[in-house]
Amino acid sequence: MSSRDIYEENIARLPKALQPLAQFMVTPLVDPRKQKESILTNPFAFFTFLTKKKVQPKAFVSFKNFNDIPIEFLEMICKHLEPNDIFMLSGVCKNLRTLLLDLENPATQEIWRKSRLEHCPFLQLTPPKGMQEQEYISLCSTERGCQFCGQRKQWVKVYWQFRVRACYECYLPRFVRNSHSKHSKNFQNTYDKEEIKLREHYDRRRLEHTISFRKERLQEIIEELEAERKESSDDESIHSNSSNSSAKYDAQLLRKCPIISAEWKKFDQPFTNRDQLRFRRKLDYEYQILAKHYVS
Repeated sequence: MSSRDIYEENIARLPKALQPLAQFMVTPLVDPRKQKESILTNPFAFFTFLTKKKVQPKAFVSFKNFNDIPIEFLEMICKHLEPNDIFMLSGVCKNLRTLLLDLENPATQEIWRKSRLEHCPFLQLTPPKGMQEQEYISLCSTERGCQFCGQRKQWVKVYWQFRVRACYECYLPRFVRNSHSKHSKNFQNTYDKEEIKLREHYDRRRLEHTISFRKERLQEIIEELEAERKESSDDESIHSNSSNSSAKYDAQLLRKCPIISAEWKKFDQPFTNRDQLRFRRKLDYEYQILAKHYVS
């Protein structure tokens, strides 16, 4: 008979009121490093057991329906998102679209306002009178192009007296030639001239930032490709002793690609992440064509 069986037989002889205490004294501790210890072998273990803090289990919140989620949870999700990301989030489902594009909910307006102040340094002014946060941010999204033709052939400007975002080719026939009409004059009078000058000042600062960012990013992409060429050539020289090692990019041939000169001419247009991916993809395609032509 094992010692465990002897312990259980002796515990069974005790009164029922004392059996749980005896069972606890014989049972080893939960700590894996002290599995062989018990209160009989270590008398101080009883005091450590009493003073040990109980770990509370983590509480998880679950919702049956999407409508049960409070607006505070959505604020926690959207506080680190840019306005463009919130626009993309609103296109996930109908419920998010209804909630994030609500023009009358103060909590929704607060989400857009915090995102605008945090991630849009040139949109620190309050929205114009009669315009909500979503409409204000959408109007100033010059990277989306002209509201009429949908293209970015040249710098797209926000004309605050008419509250439109348009290129000059679309603005000229629609507003300049019809500026003598009574409707356009009444619409222009709704804006304060000082307010228009202040907003145009921020637009000029944004244009300067766009031009400098585009030039710097184009130069960085070209330097990254040239550095990739140097690293690839160094690795090939280490692993192979042949002197005719082929590099991935040639610096002189890389700068002959037509896409580089074409992008430099678009200095006043925004250079988004999608534009950068398109530029690198087309640059690699043109480089492969030039490489085949010069090699042959």
